[in-house]
Amino acid sequence: MKTKFTLYALIASVSLAVSAGQPPDLTGEGPATFKANLGKVVTLRGRLEEGKEGPCLFGATPTNVVFYVIPDMPPSGIYTYPGSWDRLMHQQVRVTGELKFRSFDRMKKDSLVQAPPDYYYMVLQQTSVEGIQPK
Repeated sequence: MKTKFTLYALIASVSLAVSAGQPPDLTGEGPATFKANLGKVVTLRGRLEEGKEGPCLFGATPTNVVFYVIPDMPPSGIYTYPGSWDRLMHQQVRVTGELKFRSFDRMKKDSLVQAPPDYYYMVLQQTSVEGIQPK
């Protein structure tokens, strides 16, 4: 009996240690989960595509959550994506990095000026990307 208990306790502690070391996967989660994980390292899975603001993950978020991977632009304003990102374009990937948020003021005096949608993002230079097999 004591051996069974020890074995169960060992299995439980190993599984907790493994899950504690993995960043949370926010794939398919809604705005509340994204907001709760701001500033934390997270993972998202989807098809890497070119979006309006930079690379995005098609199928990774519901329609009410906008997510991009944006490069930290050098002073020259010119940035070349790493070859690994180019090779993975249009492929299923997993990105892992710190989740950030950018918001835009929509209360401008000029109602004819459009503001982009608020969005969540990761900084490309601080984000890892790896190809995965689709499920």
